[in-house]
Amino acid sequence: APTLLAPDTSGEVLTTKGAGALPAFDAGGKVLQVVTMVKTDDSSITSSSSATFQDLPGLTQAITPSASSSTILILGSVTLSNAVGTIHARLVRDSTAIGVHDTVSGSHRSTFGSRIASTPYSLHAEPLSFIFEDSPSTTSATTYKIQAMLGTTYSGTVTVNKPQGAAGADYDVRSISTITLMELAG
Repeated sequence: APTLLAPDTSGEVLTTKGAGALPAFDAGGKVLQVVTMVKTDDSSITSSSSATFQDLPGLTQAITPSASSSTILILGSVTLSNAVGTIHARLVRDSTAIGVHDTVSGSHRSTFGSRIASTPYSLHAEPLSFIFEDSPSTTSATTYKIQAMLGTTYSGTVTVNKPQGAAGADYDVRSISTITLMELAG
């Protein structure tokens, strides 16, 4: 006898358990929950000729996965500025860097970064976007955050959501930063 499809099965995958078994819909990839943080104020860190990444204030979001087989899709847009050097930024799950480059000697393992010519530094604030899918394999609260540094060659400030030289003029870029976490069924 034919099997009728259940309502609201659009976009799901029909799988079979083998010969003689009825097919079933697989929930894999379905969005189970979404949490978002939006940072609308300014903050900064001071990086002093060090290879130590620091947490960027306010760029943190937690999620508690409903199943250990779930993956977390991380979508972010972070506006950063600096007055000197290269911004190295990375995504961190709890205390572990994730989604970072397989670095060659002398470089830093980053998720994203920015370096512009020295002339526009003071009024430049760059929106940097990233997407990464993580498999935390847990049902415990999991925190994702952004860390940054200028590296061992430079000392200076990394600022979030405004240019270094912002003076309140109409040409100063003031923006927001966001991190969205989507739990996807595994």
